[in-house]
Amino acid sequence: MNKFQKTVRTLPVFFLLLPVFFVLHGYTENFDAIPSSDAFYLLGVYILASFLLFLLGWLLYRNKYKAALFSFSIMAFDFFFGSVQDVLKKTFGEVLITRYVFLLPFSFILFL
Repeated sequence: MNKFQKTVRTLPVFFLLLPVFFVLHGYTENFDAIPSSDAFYLLGVYILASFLLFLLGWLLYRNKYKAALFSFSIMAFDFFFGSVQDVLKKTFGEVLITRYVFLLPFSFILFL
């Protein structure tokens, strides 16, 4: 096993793969509308944000796996909150469960 494979197997890189999935999915779904330069720029911004959250998590937990999970959770919330809210609005209509007054505190409690 070479050094690269050993490094990839021992480091938690899944928190960096979430932005890759999100941007690649959006780019392929809207291929004609989004220039590739914009997609790469957005990917860089999201990877940088994920890495900064990883560093913040590492300062809090002093464990690279917990820090990676922290970063992954925050970024997943950021990426999919709008979709979850849209599904709730489509399912339940304009009720309390679909409003920010309920969703944001509920999400915060769920994270804790």
